[in-house]
Order: sequence, then structure tokens, then C-alpha cells
Amino acid sequence: MNSSTRKVRRNVAFSIKKSLLMKTIAMTMMMKMIHQRRVIMEIIVVLNRIMEEKLVRVFLKIIDLFDL
Repeated sequence: MNSSTRKVRRNVAFSIKKSLLMKTIAMTMMMKMIHQRRVIMEIIVVLNRIMEEKLVRVFLKIIDLFDL
């Protein structure tokens, strides 16, 4: 086994590790976003019970503006 094939194998292993790391990070980010969304949705449900429709629409617009 010459040095070039060894180098290629090392690069492949590194890229696989890197992609796994990126996927893990992406998954955790997605989970956090889903959790945030769920919390926001629960808040909206509570607000919907308390307030009128117009105020909830305003709150939704604010959420869209801040892109939460």
C-alpha cells in the first residue's frame, strides 16, 4: 500500500466523520427548533383562549418578524 492510497483512505475517513458530525449538529438544531416551535404554539393556544383573534394575528406577525 503506497502513500497516496493511505492518504485517500484517511481523507475518506475524515469526510465520513465530518459528515456524521454535521448531521448530528443539524439534528440537534432541528430538535431545538421543533421544541421552540412547540413552546410558541402552546403560548399561542393559551393566548387564543384568552384574547381575541386580532391580537393573536398580531402576535403571529411579531413571531414572523423576529423569525423565532
